[in-house]
Formats: sequence, structure tokens, C-alpha cells
Amino acid sequence: MNKFFLLALAITAVTAEKYNWAVLVAGSNGYSNYRHQSDVCHAYQILIKHGMDPTHIIVMAYDDIATNSRNPIQGKIFNRPDGDDVYGGCVLDYTGKDVTPSNWMKIVTGDEEGMKGIGSGKVLKSTENSNVFMFYSDHGSSGLIAFPSGYLYADDLQKTLDTMHEKKMYKKLVFYMEACYAGSMFENYADMEAKGIFGVTAANAHQSSYACYCGSEAKVGGISIGSCLGDEFSCNWMENSDAVDFSTYKIGEQVDHVTEVTKGSNVMQYGDRAPRDQVLAEYQGDADHFVAQLAGFLKAMFADYHHIQKQNVVMNENMLLAYLRGVAESSKKMRDWEAYQDELIMAERSKNIFNEFVERLHVEKQGEVDFDCYRNVMKIYERECGVNVDRDHGYFKHFYNYCSMRKGFWPAYHALHDICQN
Repeated sequence: MNKFFLLALAITAVTAEKYNWAVLVAGSNGYSNYRHQSDVCHAYQILIKHGMDPTHIIVMAYDDIATNSRNPIQGKIFNRPDGDDVYGGCVLDYTGKDVTPSNWMKIVTGDEEGMKGIGSGKVLKSTENSNVFMFYSDHGSSGLIAFPSGYLYADDLQKTLDTMHEKKMYKKLVFYMEACYAGSMFENYADMEAKGIFGVTAANAHQSSYACYCGSEAKVGGISIGSCLGDEFSCNWMENSDAVDFSTYKIGEQVDHVTEVTKGSNVMQYGDRAPRDQVLAEYQGDADHFVAQLAGFLKAMFADYHHIQKQNVVMNENMLLAYLRGVAESSKKMRDWEAYQDELIMAERSKNIFNEFVERLHVEKQGEVDFDCYRNVMKIYERECGVNVDRDHGYFKHFYNYCSMRKGFWPAYHALHDICQN
């Protein structure tokens, strides 16, 4: 009797340790960024519907959209016109001030002690037999992606994934990244293929990604949501996941489909291509969960989801202005027009600051980037000039390029101090 019991425990342990894990991150806050939390909660619903153990899904999102005073459908979030509410049942492990780059790095490297007393405290407990799926949605620039406070730089991202590899925390890792300039986070990542990491980005290293379901398309039941519902790359992969059979449809088929239908930016692939030949259930669900896969098969047969050609797409670099203009046009209130006009002035200020910075220091990309310089210059800019990530993220590439010139951060300090303080 005891022998059978021990055997059952052993079988359970072996099965459990191969289960998939996922980490989902919305790196923004504010109603103008509705789409990022919408993307992430939709991703969560997909993983749950396809049998992934909810204890193996970790979600970071600021959580200021569903009950935001601007949300006309309180307590709900939608990722497509007339779609389902994706917020209900979306379990958020880390919200508000806990959504930071430092916490993300601790979570994905399994630092349970470091996350004690923070949010749910959940960290990755994956093993060398686990497949890990990561999804990030927010703003990015050359060599960085943003969080509500702070940035995750490409060198720290790569060191973190290296730590996961050294600790044998995955068999294969698939990372979908929705951000402007997202390709810059992976393009210089050495030995990515050998480390079993497959990165898929919404944009290459030099371009913006795009928001979708904006303006007149951002309606649910005839009610205008007043912000873009999703991002083009993200909605394309998730609408695809909503419509296919996870037990037969491959990651490579999804990536090729998304590459074809994403029109605003160039979807890129980096690293280990082996996951392309594996089915979606190996990363976005549970390949061994028979009931979940049967449900997926039946859903694929009768799916009412189909690809919608997204007409109202907005460059994410221009999103803040587009959002404020939309608010002003719909409300027709003087304070909203003034907020839009004020942002026009601030946007022009930012453009002039960066143009002058480039001109004064003769900025051009010359070689490998010094990330310590990049961090320092970003801090200088914040202190001397003020920063609004939604407005300025498209310009950070100039700091990235400057720090490839190996001139140190003092010339940048003097230039920014003079430009912004005088």
C-alpha cells in the first residue's frame, strides 16, 4: 500500500514539474494606456482556458483601468470591439508600486525571499523540464522597456535570463514583447539560441509599435471606451490563439500569421527557433491537460473569433497626443481642450530638447552601448528636464546612441542642464 502511495507521489511530482509557467507584465499606468492592461488580462484568460495551472501564472499590472473614473463600463476591460470582458477573473499578483523592474527580475529568477511581503509573493518555481512563456506589453525605446516607475534595460534583461538559464529554470523559454524598439532588447543578446530562448517582438530595433482598436473602433455595445483597446501585435497573436486548436497549431504558425497581419511594424524573431515546431499548448496552456485540449479543439471548430483588419491604429510614440485629442473632441469641455493644447506645447518642448542635445554633442550610433552611461543620462534627463514616458520614450534612442560614443555622462549632464535649466 505504502509502495503504491509513494509511486503515485513520484508520478505526480514528475508530472507537476513539467507543467508550463507564465509571467505576464503590463508596464504602464494611466487611462491613456488602457491597452497594456487589456492585453495582459486577455493573455491571462487564454492561458487559463487552455489548462495552465493558475498557480503557475504570475501577473504584474498597475490595476488602475477597470475602476478608473474615465472608464464608462466600470469594473470591466475589453481588448477588442464588442468583445468579452477580460478583467473578470484576471488574477493580479503584483499591482501599483509593486510593478517594478527589480521585482520582475526577482520573480523570474525565483527569489522567493526577495519577494516576501510583496504582493502575492509568487515567484517562478519552474525547472529544467518546464516551458516558460513570458509576455510584456508597454512602452519601450532603444535598449529599454518601461515600467510604471523605472526601466528594465537590455543588459539587465539579458543577465536575468542568463540567471534563469544557469539555474536551469526552463527547458525552453518563449518571450513575446509588445513595445516600441523591442528588437533592441534581443538583437545583441549573445548565445540566445544556445540558451533555448525564443524572442518575438512587435517591432524591430528602430521603429514604433502600434496601438489598435482606437477612436471609432474602441466601442463595446455602442459605448465608446475613450482609449485604444489593444496593441496591434498583441491583439493579433491573442485573436489567433482564441481561434485555433492548441493541440495541433504550432508557435511558428502563429508567429508567421502575426508577422503577416501586423501592418504597422515589423514583427521580429530572435534566438532559438526550436519552439516554432512545438504546439501552442506547450507554452500558452497545458499540453497534458486533456480536458483543456478537448475544449480547445471544440472551440477552434466553432470559434466566432476571426481576424479583424485593424483600421484605426496609432503609432505608440504618438499615443498620448492622440488620446488627449480624442478626449477633447468627445467631451467638448474647455479643460480637456486645454490639456490637449498643453500637451502639444510639452511635446514640442521635448522634441526641441532632444534635437538640441543631438546637435550639441554630434550624437550618432558608433558601437557597443555603455549601459551605465545610459542609466546615468536617463537620471540626468529626469532631474534636469523632467520626463513623461508616454511622451518621451521615442526620443530615448538619442541617449542610447550617445552612450555608444564612449564620451562619459558628464558632457551629457552639462548639455541637458544648459538646455533645460537656462
